[in-house]
Amino acid sequence: MKLILLAWNNKQSNENWIKEVENKLSDLFDETHIQYYNHRRQNKPNIDLEYESKVFIEKINQTDDYVIFAKSVWTILAMKNIYENWLKPKACIFVGVPMWLVLQNQFPYERRLKKNNISILFIQKTSDPTCAYQEIINLLSGLSDKFQFQEIEWNNHSYEDVDLLRKLVEKFLK
Repeated sequence: MKLILLAWNNKQSNENWIKEVENKLSDLFDETHIQYYNHRRQNKPNIDLEYESKVFIEKINQTDDYVIFAKSVWTILAMKNIYENWLKPKACIFVGVPMWLVLQNQFPYERRLKKNNISILFIQKTSDPTCAYQEIINLLSGLSDKFQFQEIEWNNHSYEDVDLLRKLVEKFLK
């Protein structure tokens, strides 16, 4: 099985982090691939979901046995493309889901998450500023019995403990 990692590339620290995550998870998969995005490199203030989806889908359509690991806004990109049947991962690991952005933009997350039949692990910090763990539980726990939730104690949007992420992913995949 292949692991597709969706990563911010707006700062060197984010690129370093996703490479570290890839390294920690690589022995759990046959192959890994980091998908970087272009909107930051093009100095665009917001993600162009249509453009990034097209680039992503072209790459992903080369495989059919994969898991998606996405952080932050890239969880939205994954949800959108799963709902539209462009992506059919075996499972997803969503880290730091920015529900404030989802709600602010009236993104139909309930419809999109209810439709799929995919196991998803949501990893969220207790007081992540993009959405606290308890808010994730309140908004998403009733949508599917295939969803799992894992709380990490802290109050930021950085998920720097990649050893812990590995433990959580390994447990989820069993």
